[in-house]
This record gives sequence, C-alpha cells and structure tokens, in this order.
Amino acid sequence: MSTASIHPDRLAETEYWAIADPQAVKHYPFGRFHSHADFPDRQDANQFFDVRLQGAEAIKDFLTLLEACYQPLNYNYRRLSVHEPLTAELLIPVLKTQGWECNKIFMMLHTAKAMRPINPDVRIESIDFAKQTLEDPGDFRKVYADDDFEFYRLYDLHVDKRLGGKRIFAYLDDVPVGMTGFFVKDGIARYRGVYVHPKHRQLHIASTMIQYIQEALEVKAQEALTIHVGEDGPVKLYEALGFSHHSVAWDCLKKLKSES
Repeated sequence: MSTASIHPDRLAETEYWAIADPQAVKHYPFGRFHSHADFPDRQDANQFFDVRLQGAEAIKDFLTLLEACYQPLNYNYRRLSVHEPLTAELLIPVLKTQGWECNKIFMMLHTAKAMRPINPDVRIESIDFAKQTLEDPGDFRKVYADDDFEFYRLYDLHVDKRLGGKRIFAYLDDVPVGMTGFFVKDGIARYRGVYVHPKHRQLHIASTMIQYIQEALEVKAQEALTIHVGEDGPVKLYEALGFSHHSVAWDCLKKLKSES
C-alpha cells in the first residue's frame, strides 16, 4: 500500500486512541469529549476531539455543547482537536477571533531512509508497556528531569498499559538518558512521545531511538509508521529521519481569565 493512500482519519485516530480511555469518553454528534477525572491538570486528558461540523451554522451549537461539557468540571481552560479539513476551515478562524490559541500539527509518515547519524555509544533496551508499574517506575524516573517527573509519570504509565506496545530506553554509560515508545492502532504504528533528558541533548540520542523503532520487526510489519509534531516542534529533525508530511491536524486551547 502506498502511504499516500492512507486516509488522514487513520493517522488522527492514533492520537485520539492515545488520549481516549474508553471509560472516560462521551460521544456527541460533533465528536467525542474525553474527561479523565484522575488527571484534572492534564489538558490532553480533558478535551473535545475529532470535532466534525456539517456547516458554518453548526459552529454556535458546537461551542455551546463544548461549554456544557466543561462547565461542571470547573477547569480554567477549554481544549479541542480537529483534523477534518472542512471543519478546520470553518472553525479555526472563528476560534482565533475568540482568543483561542490554535496550533497546526503535522501528521507525518516514515517514507525514506534516515539521513541523521545514530550515536554508537547509546545502548537501547525495550520493555513491554504492560510490565511497567506505578509503584516501581524504574528508569522512567531517572530519564525525566526532576520537575517533570511526577507530572508525566502517572499519566504516561496509565495510558501505556491501555495502549500496549513497547517502551524504549536509551543509555549512555549505563545511565538512562532517553525514552520513547510505540503502539499499534489498526495497522498504523505510532510513536508514544520522544524524550531526552535535558543534560544529554544534542548527542543524537533521539535519532538513535527513533531509528531503532523504525527497524523493529513489529513496526515494519505494519502498513505505516507515523509521528505527529507541532509546527513549532522539531519538524526538520523528523524530515531528516525519513518522515514526510502527510496531513494536518489542529490543537486548540483557550485559557479562561481567572476571577480577581
């Protein structure tokens, strides 16, 4: 199958699947609202996603529904994602006039040989997501900078267990310095975030981990490998690693003014 023939819905669904715990999703005519009560501080765990409008006249009704979904939660933000082109064309300009921050997300596919070097001193190990535990996160704890750890650990490990797939650790001199992972959704392999400890960046650690996954037999058995990156993210890095632009999604956030 040519990667060009892969419908954008399939790539977007890897994002929605990574977010959407089936136990915390409500379905509406305009899309799906996901709200995980255990993670109120995680905007990506509480958002309306896969927004779909039939026409401009539906915008007001959708925004009313969005507010109704959020209001009982008492959160100081609203977040949504959209990838359907007509909906984005109709909705994004309206959101921007209302103070929303709307960021373009490139859904990319691995289509060419990587042009970036790997670091031969990096040792890679992988573990099944299912074998990670909240009580003993092991090297997960060492990779993240201290200030980031608690924020990411509980949610990431919670999601990983549901998604399946593998967690990849990178080591330099037996010190864990990087981490990524992948899962598979309906024949599409998808990266589960790429992170390198701030003290060890610019050493081709991310490139080494990404190329390791590209060559994994489980990944190569799928129809495609995708990675999603914001327009202000390391797009050039992923291009150099053999990824090409396939389609676009939007991530939109509005922070509410706090009451004085």
